[in-house]
Amino acid sequence: MRMLLSLSTEDRDMEAQPGYGEQVRSVGREPDDFAMEVSVRTPSELDERIIGAWAELEQRSVEPNAYLSPWFVLPALKHLEPRVPVVVILIERKGVVSRDLVGLGVYETVRRSGRIPMAHLRAFRSRHSYLTGLLLDRDCASEASRAYFRFLRRDSSWHGVEVTVHPTDGQFGAIMTEAARKEDVAWYEYGRSRRAILMPAKCGEDYLRESVSSRELKDIRRRKRRLEELGTVTWRALAGQEVDARCIDRFLDLEHRGWKGEHGSSLRSNAGDEAFFREMATHFADHGRAIFTELAVNEVVIASTSNFVSGSGGFAFKLGWDPQFTRMAPGRLNEIELVRNGGSVFRDLDYVDSGAAEGSFIEDLWPDKRTLVSGVYASTAAARAVLGGMNHLRRLKRRLPFGS
Repeated sequence: MRMLLSLSTEDRDMEAQPGYGEQVRSVGREPDDFAMEVSVRTPSELDERIIGAWAELEQRSVEPNAYLSPWFVLPALKHLEPRVPVVVILIERKGVVSRDLVGLGVYETVRRSGRIPMAHLRAFRSRHSYLTGLLLDRDCASEASRAYFRFLRRDSSWHGVEVTVHPTDGQFGAIMTEAARKEDVAWYEYGRSRRAILMPAKCGEDYLRESVSSRELKDIRRRKRRLEELGTVTWRALAGQEVDARCIDRFLDLEHRGWKGEHGSSLRSNAGDEAFFREMATHFADHGRAIFTELAVNEVVIASTSNFVSGSGGFAFKLGWDPQFTRMAPGRLNEIELVRNGGSVFRDLDYVDSGAAEGSFIEDLWPDKRTLVSGVYASTAAARAVLGGMNHLRRLKRRLPFGS
């Protein structure tokens, strides 16, 4: 599958608004000898050149997103069996002698759904993905986003794009909102949430005292003393290629213990999930972008976390601990040490996304938040009419007396 377009120089009502993205015609001060080309590929059509350019684009994207890294997406597609066919949208800037990848998104192709009863795209999200979005080169993000939306508007085979847990604040959100407004792509929002993030620049003892109650800190110190009665307690952060096969094995073993293993929700409970994690974590480690933390007693690791880096952002993935030490709260102790030492562990990062749902325990330790939205970009008149009509019916239904 290959399509090209060259462009020269849940319970809430879905409210029609200007969306996030814009399109391109070589706007701003881009030279006339540049053009944007948008193409659609299947994963099997991605060659070494494209994958390499994808990895480079991820590192300079205006919005960091480890879940859109080729080192995450490709293992996910390989081992986690997507529900429906997946396509990759590429946005390339073509010069006289150069061709640069400046935008990329990964999508499921959907014939119809409860949200959009017509053919559309849905941002790819595996069962281990906690963020969707679009990679945009920071040097031409507005131009690339305009090319993206113009392509969607002109391609009659898809009537829109559904996105979930999608970034909306910061520069990325502003660029996408303005872009969709200019290209008459309507945004229908149906969900909004707040997610805990860690700000490394704030980390340390003062941050802990401000974030955690004195009672909680006292309890943590008590549990740590009980753990120290069993032997020498150490904490460490492993980065890059220090995250080797043994480190990954330790993490998988701890994440499988306790209730996750009992309920069949651990990575090790499913061969595909384990294979995905091993391949994904190894790729990130090989590129110096994996950070695991470990809490140990007498050099035996009893708690571990996995974290991955994309550009200037970090992404907490999963954690595990030995249930034999539950009374000492090893998982909690590990997280406390991460907050205490986050300034050095994540010194080059602006923030770390927790990947957690609202109400998670991590909010007690990571008080800062980011906003995520779920909704639909309607790129055709038909989609706007249908979604507008569905909105109207929902409002009418809510106004009717109970039982009518």
